[in-house]
Amino acid sequence: MRVLGRVLSIILPVAILLAIAVPNILSGNDRGRGYSDQVNYHQRVVETFSRQWPAPDLSDYPGVMTPLYHLLQAFVHRHITDDWRLLQFFGSIWGPITLLVVWVGIWTASGLRIGSLRHAALLLPLTCSMYVWDSTAWLLPDNMAWAIVAAILALCFGPVRDPGRYRSIAAAGALLLVLIATRQSNIWLAAPIWMWAALRNDPDGQTLAGAFADPAPRIKRGLIAVIATLPAFILLGWFFVTWGGRLQPPMWDEWYARKWNPSAGPFVLSLVGLFSVFFAGVLLPTAIDLLRRRPLVVLASMLITLAIGVSAPSTYDMSQGRYGAIWSLADKFPSISGRALLIVGLAALAGPALVCWATALDFRRRWVFVTALAAFAATQYKNPWLYQRYADPLLLILFALAAASLAGPLARVAEERRRVHAVGCPLADFCENLARPAAIAGPVILAILLGLMGVQTMRSATTPTILPPGSIGHPPTVRR
Repeated sequence: MRVLGRVLSIILPVAILLAIAVPNILSGNDRGRGYSDQVNYHQRVVETFSRQWPAPDLSDYPGVMTPLYHLLQAFVHRHITDDWRLLQFFGSIWGPITLLVVWVGIWTASGLRIGSLRHAALLLPLTCSMYVWDSTAWLLPDNMAWAIVAAILALCFGPVRDPGRYRSIAAAGALLLVLIATRQSNIWLAAPIWMWAALRNDPDGQTLAGAFADPAPRIKRGLIAVIATLPAFILLGWFFVTWGGRLQPPMWDEWYARKWNPSAGPFVLSLVGLFSVFFAGVLLPTAIDLLRRRPLVVLASMLITLAIGVSAPSTYDMSQGRYGAIWSLADKFPSISGRALLIVGLAALAGPALVCWATALDFRRRWVFVTALAAFAATQYKNPWLYQRYADPLLLILFALAAASLAGPLARVAEERRRVHAVGCPLADFCENLARPAAIAGPVILAILLGLMGVQTMRSATTPTILPPGSIGHPPTVRR
């Protein structure tokens, strides 16, 4: 029965994803953002590369990301079929592959100790994300990139299988190389790889003082990880030179004229705060313990992220790349001096949430988690367009792996230690009892909300404007 439960915990999410994507492919749905991006950008790149095969021109094309996904599709288009519906089916495999990779990652991160119901629950929010739906139904490269991102993070959160060797570090470097060939903005994943490699042999109860007491082994492993990720940086450098000193093809200059986006901090923190609410089941014991023993740490973390939340404008503004999803939701709430109160409030909540995540996780996973979020947020400061589709899948993958890590035996030892500290505290006992069902209910509720939002978005989608050949359109210049 346990094996059957494990199998069902992946079959159910994949079935939900395909039940959304396949009808859209078969019906030839020509409405919405996914279809617009396919017909105006990615399909044209595939057609051009197919026509130029076997030596496609990579110096300029109407796709803003590196071209591995498009090259694969161009090969199929050139040598197997030029039917776009079949090409959509070929591209759709990356959605289930992403779910499968995260499913394995949850399994390994938990030390095989997580129940099938909770396993499926942790995977459902990603399954029900409309950004995963879009890239499964239409010719979009997002899911191919997310599958590789998930594989790297799963490696970092999983058990250390070769403590005296470096094969897993080499594997992480190889995955990063393929990822950069698919989507160059994910170069930030080098940072958590370096951190993971440096700390991967440390005991789970390690402290910073203990780590700094003997830094030589960590420096050695960190340098090996830097070498392993060097090919990815070399490839990124090759594209930088090929594109004339840019990180995207030249025809996108108008879209990327703005070099920095100070609203990235409030944007990422607001999503961290929002999604963490639905993972409260795994964080409640730690939260109660922190409030009892370290309330000043919780308060300080809230003040820090509150300061970041008010550091830049966060109201709806299309010309500044703040539109869609959470920006539209925040627009329904009051704002002060260009600061949306919903964004600011969620950013403030992110501080205590991050402290809870970091405290609950063991030493290695804690710093991988923190490094991943910090590195991703840093890259968003260079992103003129703060679309939620760039962040949602990552956070849903990262939180699922982190929550699974807290279901393992070492996490239960830590929870037992916290219970000892909290003996005689009715609130702690209540939260402990509430945490178990909430650990399943929270992600399921999040999945339902994301699914409803996705269905509503699909129902209200309109037929997009088809751009003239050779045009990629112009960035919005109006606030609304």
